[in-house]
Amino acid sequence: MTLVGDVTYGNAATGWAASGTDMWGNPGYPDRSRILRTNDAGWDWNFFGDNTTPYYAPGGMEVPRTPYGNQVESSFLDNGWKQTLSATLAANTTYTLSYDAGFGKDSAVGVGWYRVQLFAGDVKVMDVGEGLWGQGIIGVEYGQVKTAYNNWTHQTVSLTTDAIPTGLGGDLQIKIWSNGGVRTDNYKLDATAIPEPATLILLGLSSLLARRRRSEGLR
Repeated sequence: MTLVGDVTYGNAATGWAASGTDMWGNPGYPDRSRILRTNDAGWDWNFFGDNTTPYYAPGGMEVPRTPYGNQVESSFLDNGWKQTLSATLAANTTYTLSYDAGFGKDSAVGVGWYRVQLFAGDVKVMDVGEGLWGQGIIGVEYGQVKTAYNNWTHQTVSLTTDAIPTGLGGDLQIKIWSNGGVRTDNYKLDATAIPEPATLILLGLSSLLARRRRSEGLR
């Protein structure tokens, strides 16, 4: 099960869609979540180079190019992006989410923020990103690190479920939110099942028997 997230115009490649709500589930403004074109000239948050255009206006802005495609996502507090996967939360499984994120040159250090959230149905099982007004890194326990300013940071975060996790069987969904000063791209979610203890014991016994047979053969 893999989520690949180079966002494209029309969301055709990955199934990303505007969430239609704000971060707290209230009605949002879908036109404030949009796909942006990238360029080779470095960071430029100006809307088509026009400083007078509001940051929330629908359309494109120039942002730094990534190796994964020509577009990145832009989301805001009052509307994010979401994608529902064709998989459900499983027990005894490690979920590894990777993505790229970066703040623009006009984002003051300690002011910009964003969230990337993993849901199982209606249950939020992981929340990572960077906090507003100097709150710092969100999700250190999952492996989240500080996001760069005027550059991209590749993030890799993970969680491991137990035998009966909250949200078990719920449809997996990724949600993205920010204050507009950060862009993200290159989303990928992988799931790796953890062998059950009985299986590990069996493997251990097999190894022990093999060593014993080799030892007896040397006598």
